[in-house]
Amino acid sequence: MGGRNLRRVRFVLVAALLLLGVTAGSATAGALITGARIKDGTVAGVDVRDQNLTGADVGDGKLTINDVGGLAPGPKGDAGAPGYPGADGVPGLVQRSAPRTLEPGEQLSWVVFCNTGEAAVSGGVSSERPDLVTVVRSFADGFFWSVEVLNDSTTQVRVHGWAMCIPV
Repeated sequence: MGGRNLRRVRFVLVAALLLLGVTAGSATAGALITGARIKDGTVAGVDVRDQNLTGADVGDGKLTINDVGGLAPGPKGDAGAPGYPGADGVPGLVQRSAPRTLEPGEQLSWVVFCNTGEAAVSGGVSSERPDLVTVVRSFADGFFWSVEVLNDSTTQVRVHGWAMCIPV
């Protein structure tokens, strides 16, 4: 009986060692092959399970030109149809500007002048902080544009009166 038990023990021991070797090998392989351990630029489409690298294979699910980089441009496409001609502009139309700085709570009127031989046909007021100012008036007055602005805030504000001028 002793020989038979010894064979059984050897069989169990060999089986246990084989099982230990197989599981240790796969655990080691699993521990070695992680994204942190793969050298950048070494994985290709053939290394992906279906040999096709897609957005699903990228961590954020999006495959962009930045993910693949360095691609040569494709062939040039056909020329598109010509565009429609644009409308003619007003000959000599120019914008004139008159900036001002308004102190907190200040209301100020001023005029934006066109050059000699020009007349204002449009105009307005603009500001880097339109939420802080109120346009009281903005209108054409012959050869210039008049504006009046109130600074409703507790902050100094830069505003620009402007006029669109054409030759007369």
